[in-house]
Amino acid sequence: MKTPGLSPHFLVATLFLIARLTVARAQPDAPLPAAAERSAAAARTEEDHARLERVLRAAVAADPALLRRFDRNQDGKIDDNEWLGAKQEIQRMFSLSVMPSAVDEARRLNAVAAEVARRRALREAGKANATTPPPGSAQQEAEAKMLVKDLLEIGMAQRRADEARNKAATEPAAKK
Repeated sequence: MKTPGLSPHFLVATLFLIARLTVARAQPDAPLPAAAERSAAAARTEEDHARLERVLRAAVAADPALLRRFDRNQDGKIDDNEWLGAKQEIQRMFSLSVMPSAVDEARRLNAVAAEVARRRALREAGKANATTPPPGSAQQEAEAKMLVKDLLEIGMAQRRADEARNKAATEPAAKK
């Protein structure tokens, strides 16, 4: 029997897509739903996660290579304890392939903050030494572009930090 070589990648991609769909459903600009709607939305999310877990478990059980990898007692099926280990390994593969580590993210955020501070200092030094350029000048356009770029970088950094915080907050809750 031929075994597909992309099964672990398929599992990671499926997790990634489900996570993206869950985030897309959240719609941060939408008003907060009433308590009944929130509980219904939470139930739908739990249903989605349960459905995803059933699909992943079936995919692992159907693939002989993954079955050998995760079936610790070699009885030909994935028991609940074995599934917990498999699920943790799949989550680890997912987090390694998609998310940077907290240390890397902190290093990148510090570099962005240092660059913003450096550019601000240059702008302040330039303002002290020169008069304001006339409107529409190349220097003013370049400064405006730098400011917009800085603001976009800060926004993206904050978004990544929020996503990491949300992920860290949901992982302990999911383990319980």
